[in-house]
Amino acid sequence: MVARTPPAAKPARAALAYNGVFVGALEAMPVTCTRCKNPGEPPPAHRVPFPKKTKDQVLATICASCWKEWEGHEIKVINEYRLNLLEPEHRHLLARASLEFLGLPLDA
Repeated sequence: MVARTPPAAKPARAALAYNGVFVGALEAMPVTCTRCKNPGEPPPAHRVPFPKKTKDQVLATICASCWKEWEGHEIKVINEYRLNLLEPEHRHLLARASLEFLGLPLDA
């Protein structure tokens, strides 16, 4: 009879540990919000659905509390204008409303 040895344990994924430390370091950078003029933390990057250039601008200039306020207002905009987010022009209208609400340039 041949004795079988148990399989070796899989090594921990180094990328997860690195990403956790790296992401935590980025989130800790405070911003001075251009909308409310108060210092604060930027919103979570995964919650900002914009192209890279606009997303970077939002993360660098808008605080998390103003972003959360926009998320509440966003629902009102969608309902008031009866937006269908499958339509490209409706998504563009929502992005434009977002930038106007946050006080960012529309060409971003």
